[in-house]
Amino acid sequence: VKSELTIVPNKTDRNDGDCLVLNGEADALTLISIKLNNKELVEGTDYILEGDTLSIPSKLMGDDYPSQLVTKVRLEPEKNTQLSGLYKSGAMYCTQCEAIGFRRITFYPDRPDNTAVFD
Repeated sequence: VKSELTIVPNKTDRNDGDCLVLNGEADALTLISIKLNNKELVEGTDYILEGDTLSIPSKLMGDDYPSQLVTKVRLEPEKNTQLSGLYKSGAMYCTQCEAIGFRRITFYPDRPDNTAVFD
């Protein structure tokens, strides 16, 4: 799954030590690649993947302009037995993303306090 996010900085609520925290489920996702503004990020240097959390330091993102984050993950809907995220039921592929199922499809700020616009 390829996910493209446009991240708009909130200048009034940002500190140098802050990170963009994306939620995923480690048992459902395998991170293949991650790019920020067309630059391939390196694990341990540019981001931290720990358990179900992917953290990217805010200092890597622009202060005055939106940043483009592209992640690619591998998932196996045939092995997903939680009936959440993307799963296979019989011959049909299904999705269930409420309330937090989207994190079984890709890394995303999948929290109720997050406001997002989908295109």
